[in-house]
Amino acid sequence: GTTVIHGSVSTYGEIIPDITVTVIDGGDFYVREVDEGFVITKYIGENADRIEIPSEIGGRKVVGVDDFAFGSVADDVVIAVPDTLMSKYIGSEAFMNYAVVDEQIIKMSEGTTVNEVLRYWFNEVGEMNYTDEQINETVAKVLSDIGNTNALSMPELVIEVLKNADNLDFSPEKIGLLKLVLSVMDYGKVKLEGPADTDAQAYAQGKMNLEYIVAEKGMKGDVTLDGEVNLYDVIAIAKYVMDSTKYPLSDEAMFNGDVAENGKIDIYDAIEIAKAIMAG
Repeated sequence: GTTVIHGSVSTYGEIIPDITVTVIDGGDFYVREVDEGFVITKYIGENADRIEIPSEIGGRKVVGVDDFAFGSVADDVVIAVPDTLMSKYIGSEAFMNYAVVDEQIIKMSEGTTVNEVLRYWFNEVGEMNYTDEQINETVAKVLSDIGNTNALSMPELVIEVLKNADNLDFSPEKIGLLKLVLSVMDYGKVKLEGPADTDAQAYAQGKMNLEYIVAEKGMKGDVTLDGEVNLYDVIAIAKYVMDSTKYPLSDEAMFNGDVAENGKIDIYDAIEIAKAIMAG
C-alpha cells in the first residue's frame, strides 16, 4: 500500500512540510507527485551492482528523477531507467552520487569545510564574487532550513547547499554557469541502461561523461528475468494480474510476459507460458 505524507523528503529522509510526498511501503524510493505521475526524490534501497527504476509506483507512472536522488548509491552501478521518464522531470544532477561529489567537487576545491568548498564554486567557478560574510550567511540559511545536519557527510552537506542554490540570491546566468560545469563532470562508474530513443537516453547524451546502455529485448516468457522460463514466471504474472500495485513488473518483464504481443499482461499470458512449460 501507500502512505501519503505531507512534506518533502530531504536527501537524508527528514520531512519538510508543505509538499505532498508519497512513500511506498516496503519500496526503495521516496517520490513526489506531479500531474503526469511520480518523480523520484531519493533512492532508499540497498546498494547493488544494478538498480532498477520501475515504470510505475502505486499505479502511477514514474516520470522523473530529482537532483542527487541516487546520491548514496555505490560508485560502480548500473541504473536501469524506464521509457516513462520525461526530460522536464529529470534533474540536471539526477544520477550524480556522493563519490563523484567528493572526488570532483570537494577535492577540486581543496576546501576542508562546506564554506570553503562553496566559496571556490560560487566565486572562482561561478564568478559570483560573494564576500566571506555572504557565503557564511548563505550556508547557515540553507543548513538551518534543512534542520539537523550532524549526521550528514561532507558530500551530503555540499549537495544540500547546491540543491538549494536556485532559491538563493543568484542571477539565472550565474546559476546556469554552475549547472554547466556540473553537467560536464565525469559520473565515475555510474551508468544508465534503458530502451533506445527515450528522453532518458537523450538526457544521458547531453552529458559529457554519462554512459547509456541500450537494453536489448529479453526472452519471451521470462518475467522474473532470471534467464529461464518456468513456473515462477507464471506465478509472477498471476500476482501482477491480482494486484499490479503490490506486485509491479518492470518494462522488460512486461515485454517478456506479453507472449500474446497485444500490449498488455493478463492471465491468458500466464496460461500460454504454462502450456509451453508443460510441452517441454
